Amino acid sequence: MDTRLVAAAIPIFGLLIALELWVAKRRNIAVYRLFDAISDLSCGIAQQLCLLLSQAPLLVLYAWVQGQVGLWSFERTLLNFAVAWIIIDFLYYWWHRASHRINWMWGLHIVHHQSEDFNLAVALRQAMFTHASAMIFYAPMAVIGFDVVTFGVVMALNTLVQFWIHTELIRNCGPLELLFNTPSHHRVHHGINDQYLDKNYAGFLIVWDKWFGTFVPEQDEVVYGITKPLNSFNPF
Repeated sequence: MDTRLVAAAIPIFGLLIALELWVAKRRNIAVYRLFDAISDLSCGIAQQLCLLLSQAPLLVLYAWVQGQVGLWSFERTLLNFAVAWIIIDFLYYWWHRASHRINWMWGLHIVHHQSEDFNLAVALRQAMFTHASAMIFYAPMAVIGFDVVTFGVVMALNTLVQFWIHTELIRNCGPLELLFNTPSHHRVHHGINDQYLDKNYAGFLIVWDKWFGTFVPEQDEVVYGITKPLNSFNPF
């Protein structure tokens, strides 16, 4: 992941959180609790500090694998970036699904699900070491032959576009719900309602969940909190 892109987006995150607070106040809805929001932001800061130390070695390892076993070589064109985006989004689905189904990965990922609120600050509530487990799933990108710059930029952008889906204020996105991950779909993922557990793992495209049998539409009021990890090392 290119942390410079994430750092550049921080002012935008702040503006969107302020906008969410303003809209919620106008609607007389309580979507933030002070200490929970502070916890969210603290987790985000800790993760970024961890990335400053660990990102370079991970990207060097990626570049080495790509140089040693990369099957093809892709120029940095808009088309190739789009192809890389689709592949990364597909691999993200499987990493995210495994993070809920394999106990040691759930132990890393659980931080993101500990809040009982659902707002834009929760998007920043990330665990310090999940990126290390994710690199295992993104290894096919290096084997296929996408260079480290393409990988880093697309990873960062794919992560950034998932920020907006962490809100209760956007109820339905109409036709976009058919193809893309939306706040409605992602509220299901964060819910601890029995019918919502371990569903809607998608990052950008919700079609992965629909194709692989893990999609559930939002129907009931969502209850947020910590879900119980499954006692299984079977990622499926």
